[in-house]
Amino acid sequence: MSTRCNIIIENNSIVPRVWLYRHMDGYPECTGSKLKNFMKKVRSTNNKEVAYELLREGEEEYADNKYRTGAYEITDGMHGDIEYLYTLNLVDKTVHTEKISHE
Repeated sequence: MSTRCNIIIENNSIVPRVWLYRHMDGYPECTGSKLKNFMKKVRSTNNKEVAYELLREGEEEYADNKYRTGAYEITDGMHGDIEYLYTLNLVDKTVHTEKISHE
């Protein structure tokens, strides 16, 4: 079974919160590591618009997968079967990881 996750991108803009869904490889060693590296870019460029690069990186990551168009999909909220929730705060430039329990 795939490790699913949601990613929240928080920003003080017209759209203060964007939800993304990742269907597989959502565990911290994969997605968490990618998001930490992504936030390093955000910190070094001090450009909040770099958030769109995350979607582009997801497309490149799944370029060889004929069934999916990208690692990240825009969604409207938390999915019911995720194992991890990541929050990227573009103002504070932080990443928060939360393990989700379905008990």
